Amino acid sequence: ELLAAIAIFGLMASTVLVNLDDSTDKALASVRARELRVLAERKLGEIAIFEREFDDIFDNETFGRDYGEQWEGWQWSLFIRDVVIFGETNDEAAEYLFGAPDERDDSAAGDTQDQEQQGETQFLRELTLTVRAPRGGDSGGSDDSVTIVTFLPRVPQGPTAPGGGQPAGGN
Repeated sequence: ELLAAIAIFGLMASTVLVNLDDSTDKALASVRARELRVLAERKLGEIAIFEREFDDIFDNETFGRDYGEQWEGWQWSLFIRDVVIFGETNDEAAEYLFGAPDERDDSAAGDTQDQEQQGETQFLRELTLTVRAPRGGDSGGSDDSVTIVTFLPRVPQGPTAPGGGQPAGGN
């Protein structure tokens, strides 16, 4: 009976230790995911505020010292595109968020009353930000990353705006 009790106790102890180790890994992964999300939201806020400075594609940029030493080696990438959300544009390279208008929409183009009701073409700026933690360490070599996609109103590019000129697609 004593041997059976020891065997049962050993089996239960090993199960508990495996589950404890697994829960520790999950807790560390949860902390890493939270850090990634907070850092991504902070960077996205910076991009939204200083949008004109981020008018290009950034790939594998690293976080500077102003973010703190704990974030050294962490990288971010940004992809920006302007999308049409309403109306039509003459720009052949324009990307439509909900798909390009089909030919049925063009059939009423001759009717000026329909054109007045349709309104002005509206654009949004789509920002896709990816933040990656360095491999190794607590994550066991996995690629930890988070991607946030958000839409902002497109900053007008009028004559008084830096960069001047009309936005792509010409309103």
